[in-house]
Amino acid sequence: MHASLGSNPSYIWRSLLWSRHLLKEGLRWRVCTGEKISTFHDHWIPGIQSLSRPLGYQFDLETVNTLILNGSWNETLLHKVLPSYIVQDVMALPLATGSSKDSRYWFHDVKGKYSVKDGYKLDIGFYKPPTHSSVLQSKKWWKFLWSMFVPSKVRIFWWRALSNIIPTQANLMAHHVPVSASCQLCHHHMDSTCHALFWCPVAKRSWKDSHARTRLLHDRGLKYDRLDVEWSESLLRDYQSAQESLNSGHKRRLATPLACWTRPQVDQRRLEVDAAVNEATDNYSIGGTVQDHEGHILIVFGRKISKPLSVVHGELVAIREGLPVIQEQDLNIHEITTDSLLAVQAITKPAENFSYTGAIALDINRLLLGQHKITLHHVRRSENVVASFAISSQSLFVWGHGNFPY
Repeated sequence: MHASLGSNPSYIWRSLLWSRHLLKEGLRWRVCTGEKISTFHDHWIPGIQSLSRPLGYQFDLETVNTLILNGSWNETLLHKVLPSYIVQDVMALPLATGSSKDSRYWFHDVKGKYSVKDGYKLDIGFYKPPTHSSVLQSKKWWKFLWSMFVPSKVRIFWWRALSNIIPTQANLMAHHVPVSASCQLCHHHMDSTCHALFWCPVAKRSWKDSHARTRLLHDRGLKYDRLDVEWSESLLRDYQSAQESLNSGHKRRLATPLACWTRPQVDQRRLEVDAAVNEATDNYSIGGTVQDHEGHILIVFGRKISKPLSVVHGELVAIREGLPVIQEQDLNIHEITTDSLLAVQAITKPAENFSYTGAIALDINRLLLGQHKITLHHVRRSENVVASFAISSQSLFVWGHGNFPY
């Protein structure tokens, strides 16, 4: 990463050094021990390029391991040397409990793997944060758009329009299609998405007929015939169907029968885990239960956690914390269930994941070593209601059989 170009570099060497800035921007350190990571120079906090050294602080903070105490983040020290908003991001980073070493991973991939495709996206600015409204407001808007009770083709059309991927003349030209960028209807302005939908004089006159623009492009005329009537009737039926779904209490969404919780097999015990977020309070929790084949709950555990990097991290942390609890209670389990398919895949193939997800998965596999065979299953969310019961506490709690608070 620090090699020089040299006096007479080859084309291949110059190309490799040119792409070095992409690696510096896209690679992040995965903290395990923190001994190899520079606190103020390396990229190890998602979204933070570098940290400012605190003024007047006397302690040695050159490496990240100085911010770790007994395998966990030293929250007291973090609040003394870092702003509060950065402390929250640091506390969200899960630390590996095994013998994992500090390593780099590609930040823009779920599994931490670099690809030429991701490098190209980074180079053209695909991963740059939005510059308009806040991310939270943007998420609320997209959630509102996809929950609207209108025909799917309407939602998809507005998604394409807001994402600026409608094949207007300007967009085609930007993708190196040999066309003119000017509007083919009015011939006065560039044919952008906003112009095609709102500003073009011809578009304004034909707004009520979605077929008019295509016909004008090819026929240079607007004619109403039997196809227009059929299309209008079809659109009316779609609208009426959407309204019926809205008035019937979301029957269309509940058409598929929900799966129900089932008991473990005879003489077997099951660990069920879950992670959840309270959007009203912005609190994150993990929890789990152990049941026997008769449906009796043997263990309940749970606690509040810092905001995880993703839902998968929360599910994996729940499994990692649940296994030692079960060992302390001197119980054996035969099955682990979670409603996160990505968590199951990470545990079964931990070596293929270089991100924090892979580090936690490696810890889980180490905890499972030496035990009898334990199967791992993905279940629907509706089958995981028992584990959801355990998500309720600020600090870690463990209820064993016979001491439940009810």
